[in-house]
Amino acid sequence: MRIILKPLYLLAFLWLYISKVVQGSVQVGLLALAPRILLKPAFISIPLSGRSDLEILLLSNLISMTPGTLSVDVDEKRTQIVVHCLNVNDQDAVIHEIKEHFEKRVMDLVL
Repeated sequence: MRIILKPLYLLAFLWLYISKVVQGSVQVGLLALAPRILLKPAFISIPLSGRSDLEILLLSNLISMTPGTLSVDVDEKRTQIVVHCLNVNDQDAVIHEIKEHFEKRVMDLVL
């Protein structure tokens, strides 16, 4: 049964990821066209639930390919990933979004 669900997880994840890329592109475009710079850049440490090489690799690449974010470092114990965000109003919201929208779904796909 789980083998049948994997393609469905993948399609749902792709839909979510494409929507996040479009949303990030629009936000970065609006920031670039703003008459004055309104950026609030930040480095955010995000705790990791996944520990395998594949999970961390997928998560860090997805973060880096989303406009406005860049994965910078993973600590040696693989418990945190450091992400640079171009514009941050609420760090807790960014952590929640990455953990719920990306990490949780990456773990569902890999398991």
